[in-house]
Order: sequence, then structure tokens, then C-alpha cells
Amino acid sequence: MKLVKPGNIKNILLVLNENKGSRSIPIQSIVRPIMNGLAYCKWCAINPVYGQRQYCSEDCKFSMYVFAYPQTFPATRILMERQNFKCALCTFDYLPYIEDAIKNISKDMIFDWDEHSCIVLDTVNKTVPEERKPEVDHIVPVSKGGETFGLSNVEIKCASCHQSKTSTEARIRNKEQNTYSGT
Repeated sequence: MKLVKPGNIKNILLVLNENKGSRSIPIQSIVRPIMNGLAYCKWCAINPVYGQRQYCSEDCKFSMYVFAYPQTFPATRILMERQNFKCALCTFDYLPYIEDAIKNISKDMIFDWDEHSCIVLDTVNKTVPEERKPEVDHIVPVSKGGETFGLSNVEIKCASCHQSKTSTEARIRNKEQNTYSGT
């Protein structure tokens, strides 16, 4: 699967504004654009769709899902690929674990990354040390105005780095609150 740029911006932004502060958006509330009496793809708005179809391709459906649910395995897969399968802070390398998972899976079936990446990532989550499990982290915290949807404000960090960053952000936030409240 590949990510496709959204073309249905007007409807997507409308739903985003209605769900501000939420961690996910109800995909069903994004409507297919209608132009000249034809319904178009809910995501790209380029190709017409017929009947009950919402998307013109599996890529558009995948892109909408990743955009709406950035904390899920499909989004993790895209982020892992983007980051060369490494933690964004300590550069812990997940590739050996991914390669082992692929070897084990491909013993029983013909392996296809698009089809089996969620199984691989689930296996990686079970085999890496607890403190190295991959987690999706907001680069700019949502509390500071960071984007909650899409992949522009998220990256993969190992659990240890994510916890460390979150603790640091909490200390800074508490310090700022105490400063503002005069304590």
C-alpha cells in the first residue's frame, strides 16, 4: 500500500474541526464529494466511485485509515519505513526483529509486506525487550497545539525514549503551571 494525498480537503477539515482534541475521527462522517451528479472517492476526490463504494482504490482507503488513526499498526508501519526501522531518539534498530519475524512467517506462506506487515509488527512487539517496544509519539504534544491526525506530527520511539520524553514534558508543563499560578 502507498499513501495517497487527500483531495477531499473541505470535507476532511470539516470533520477535523468537529472532532478537535479527539484522538481519532469518525471516518464514516467524512462524506464523498458529489460533482456533476457523480460521487467521488472519499479520500482523493479524483476518481468517481459507484454504488456503495467510498474509495476508488485500496491505497486511498489505507491513506484515510492511517490519517484518521495514527496510533495503529498501519501507521506504525509507514513511520517505521520512514525512519529506517529505528527509534527516532536512540536509533534502536528494529530491523533484525522484523527480519526474524518475516523469516518465521514466510516459512508457512508467501510473504507480502503490504499484506503481512501488521502480523510482523505484532510479532516485533512480542519479541523486543519491553523497554524497546515501538510506540507512536507526538513530536509536538497535543497539549501544545500539535496535530492529532495524520503522520506529520508523529514518529516512532522506543518505550524507554517515549517515557523519558513524556516525563520531561510533564515536568516542564508542571513548572510552567506553577509559574503562572504564582506558586
